[in-house]
Amino acid sequence: MAFEDDKKTLVAILEFIERVLEELITEHIREDRELFELAWFREVKPRLQELTRSVYEIPGEDSPAWHRFQDRGLTSAQLQLKRTRLAAASRKGIRKKLLDLINTILGSIPGADPIKELKEFGEEALDEGNASFRARFI
Repeated sequence: MAFEDDKKTLVAILEFIERVLEELITEHIREDRELFELAWFREVKPRLQELTRSVYEIPGEDSPAWHRFQDRGLTSAQLQLKRTRLAAASRKGIRKKLLDLINTILGSIPGADPIKELKEFGEEALDEGNASFRARFI
């Protein structure tokens, strides 16, 4: 049962990251917005959705794909810790802390490099220094 719960948690985290990044790009960036939106909607968002689907489709805890997540601290107690801290940061609305946590998580997910890179460029292009995100992780 822990495998299925962890898989659902990973999927929920990826879906939350998708919501945050979409809000970042479509609402908080003014400079080069068209370029960000083009990269997001044509390339990065579909990649993130594909990654989310691939997690959802992992057949069991003996799968090599699942072992890659285990090796990166994205299962069991470590995953629950990440989930709890991500939820706390999203409730507090502290933009920098939330983006830092997302960065850490994306850095651990196999195949998430293009997503992390766009997030970092988006973070650099933010207009409002202390703007918070509406997206919340429960």
